Amino acid sequence: MCDCDHNRTKGEGVKIPLPEKKQIEGMKRLIPKSAITNKEKVTDSLKSQRKNEPFSWKKDLTLLETAKNVWMSHDSYRQNRLRNIRYIFGNQWGDMVRDNCGNIVSEYDRLSKSMPDGVVLQDNIIFSKINALIGLYLDQGTEYVCFARQENADRKGQMMTNAVMTNYDINEMPVLMKGELLEMLAGGLSVSKEIWSSHDDIEDSYTYFVNPSYFFFRSKGADPRPLWDCDLMGEIVDYTRGELAARFANSPYDYSQLMQIYGDGKDVGMDYFGVNAEERHTDLSWDTPPSNNLCRTYEIWTYEHKLRYRIYDPLDLEEPTYIIDPEDLEEIKFRNEQRIREYLAEGFTLEDVPQINYGQLKDDELVKKKKIGPIYHQYWHCKILTQQGYVLEEFDSPYDHKGTPYVFHMSNYINGQWYPFVNI
Repeated sequence: MCDCDHNRTKGEGVKIPLPEKKQIEGMKRLIPKSAITNKEKVTDSLKSQRKNEPFSWKKDLTLLETAKNVWMSHDSYRQNRLRNIRYIFGNQWGDMVRDNCGNIVSEYDRLSKSMPDGVVLQDNIIFSKINALIGLYLDQGTEYVCFARQENADRKGQMMTNAVMTNYDINEMPVLMKGELLEMLAGGLSVSKEIWSSHDDIEDSYTYFVNPSYFFFRSKGADPRPLWDCDLMGEIVDYTRGELAARFANSPYDYSQLMQIYGDGKDVGMDYFGVNAEERHTDLSWDTPPSNNLCRTYEIWTYEHKLRYRIYDPLDLEEPTYIIDPEDLEEIKFRNEQRIREYLAEGFTLEDVPQINYGQLKDDELVKKKKIGPIYHQYWHCKILTQQGYVLEEFDSPYDHKGTPYVFHMSNYINGQWYPFVNI
């Protein structure tokens, strides 16, 4: 029989007496380093967001709410764009106003009551000007040509020209450019997206038109090149359930998870093929797609920062300077140790060993100029979210240019605002 106390309540531990601390005469009170040093420093903006996030890592409601606020800040542009489109294509009296009785009616209805025959005349001068400008652009008949800047590289320039013209034909660029020019003239903003994807089971680099009303970005507004000072951009993307599965599902389990979020679509009607197509693109909403046959997602790109290391490898002739994450630093140290052993075994001195420099060689000129070593590296990071904030996909920029897939331009951009041709 053991001497344990069986009358203890559940969860009450056995108290073991601790040995008395011996007081050494003249000994000072020791203060741990953690008590006098600063608290953990934030070295990764994404990690700090997850720590402050009260939800699971599979959700990012903070980012979703931020993107919504950015999109809402462009509401005046979206309303002006739709109004300009109405003016261009004949509905010049469609503004909602108050009549003499205080009722909200269209401007056409208000004016028609004062006309003897009830008909309000209008002259569509704007459309003729827009059509003339687009016609001038399409009648240029020029082809894109790439010229090599280096001597004796004409062959490479010709190869690039063939590649560009192939992409031009695959993407039906004359049609796309006409639509982009119309957007620029009507709303002052044109957006396109260049990605590697599959179209009709053919993988290639495709250029996609982006509805400016679904696009959003946040910038300082100081640079006339808005891509240069943006820290957030993205778009609202609506998928059919088939497109959603092809894009995000890699297994039957992934497909079942998507169907739990969006539903299987069995109760979806045929309103997507209704005749009221205009209202689907004028009644804009952040949360609700224009048809219940569509599944809404949000592709959001943010300019993040993280502690990384810029290193220099003298034996790497193709790319001697590159950036690594802190967790890869042990691999670099292991390679250096391996090189040192190999070179010393061959009779070389330590100074002759071509070590990979990550900032540990303090006397190196690259380190003194702060071109090598620890840096806070900025990079574009993408998250694709659902309406509930679930992260469907997350990745850093996979492109060689390290940017986003979006290309957008605004006409008459000044002080953070842009002014379309129609308004001028």
